[in-house]
Amino acid sequence: MPERILPGAQAVVKFNNKMFGVLLLHGFAGNPSEYKYLIQRCEDEKFSYYAPRYPGHGTSADNMDLTAAHDWSVCAREAYIELSSHCDRVYVIGHSIGACFAVNIANEFNPEKTVLISMPVDTNAYNSQFIKNRKSEMKTRYINDPEESLKYTGYNSGIPAKKQTDLIKIIRQTLKSLPNFHTDVLIFQSVHDEIISHDSADLVYDSIISIRKQKIMLENSAHIIMLDYDRDVLADRIFSFLKD
Repeated sequence: MPERILPGAQAVVKFNNKMFGVLLLHGFAGNPSEYKYLIQRCEDEKFSYYAPRYPGHGTSADNMDLTAAHDWSVCAREAYIELSSHCDRVYVIGHSIGACFAVNIANEFNPEKTVLISMPVDTNAYNSQFIKNRKSEMKTRYINDPEESLKYTGYNSGIPAKKQTDLIKIIRQTLKSLPNFHTDVLIFQSVHDEIISHDSADLVYDSIISIRKQKIMLENSAHIIMLDYDRDVLADRIFSFLKD
């Protein structure tokens, strides 16, 4: 039986431009709807874009429980290859665990520019997610803007506890590969993010060897910055960086 995808959580792809494409990698237990504002900016700039949906994501916690880290990372990698087959340049944007996938893709394929948003570096910081919280409690930790929090498409229950092993595996593997990362990069984190460690952006910035790197701390958002109060600032900085 095919997965029943939550409304708005489908993968999104459009080829507007052969020159420039943007790969948008969502977070753990997230889905492509988190990028709706950045997708609109891609449209405004006439960039091609691809926001894949990892297996088990954007459906239900039970479906997610049937998938694993390898399935998600392969999906992200294949999306990069697909977008690269249509565009001369592909820029990679990753949020949370998607940022980990972005690091690994950058190390393998060497895209010109990468954006890392709310990237985790401490496996302990995620422990509180692996409980059955009420939907309202989960969402308010991710998005400060109440209007966007109400509209956010997420699971009705908490995240499957067995997926903690997969999450830890992804973070640890990525931390080992950070010293090899050398592409141009923007690193974003909110000072009010309760999901990842407060010094995550600092550790990422200090670990990579990129010559052109910048860390930007935002003041008004929670974990999913792309949907929160700083979304316009985030988009402006990202597209200024990509077009520079």
